Amino acid sequence: MTESKDKKRILLVDDEKSIHQAIKLYLMDAPFEIESAYSGEDAFKKMTKNQYNLIVIDLYLKGINGITLMDKLISHKINVPAIMITGKISKISGISFSYLGIKKIIEKPFSPEILLSAINEYISTCNTVKK
Repeated sequence: MTESKDKKRILLVDDEKSIHQAIKLYLMDAPFEIESAYSGEDAFKKMTKNQYNLIVIDLYLKGINGITLMDKLISHKINVPAIMITGKISKISGISFSYLGIKKIIEKPFSPEILLSAINEYISTCNTVKK
């Protein structure tokens, strides 16, 4: 029981169900608790009600996109580090989003090892976000 309390929590946000499910499969054996959101709106609701150590978020979501979501979280005093995933990295190349808590941007398609490495890099240094 105490092991699940000590697990780092990740919110996975991607509106493409096939990619979302593939990422969950990649991380199935990792020592993290993964929760899902399929839209920016759903992610925002979950972030206001729950505590997470990290968010893995797609840039181009329907409705509230990843950048807008991160900005909205900060404006509500919810600061959580994020790994942004996108299939269109050339559109944002050279832009820094660190002020939004985005620690890394990974281009789709990516290998499970690249995502897991990025998660391990950032989740080991963060604590659960407190509201």
